[in-house]
Amino acid sequence: ATNGIEAMSKTVKLKPDVITLDFEMPEMDGYTATRKIREFDQHTPIIALTASVSTDVREKIAECGMQDYVSKPFNPDDLFLRLRKNISRSN
Repeated sequence: ATNGIEAMSKTVKLKPDVITLDFEMPEMDGYTATRKIREFDQHTPIIALTASVSTDVREKIAECGMQDYVSKPFNPDDLFLRLRKNISRSN
């Protein structure tokens, strides 16, 4: 998805096993997209992609309904491990 609105729409149509969202997206940011997704899907794990992992950001991640985060730039192995961990939790 190229923006938060598209991410929300694709979630409805595709029913993914896990969702990764950047906080900084055009049209709708990752926080808002997550809140909207949680209105109709409370179970699919959502992982934030973020350049900042401050305490404030970690609190926002939990508040909006995300389960985890990966800081950018990210190591592909770290992303893969987070994806596996969160998919296995949801099954």
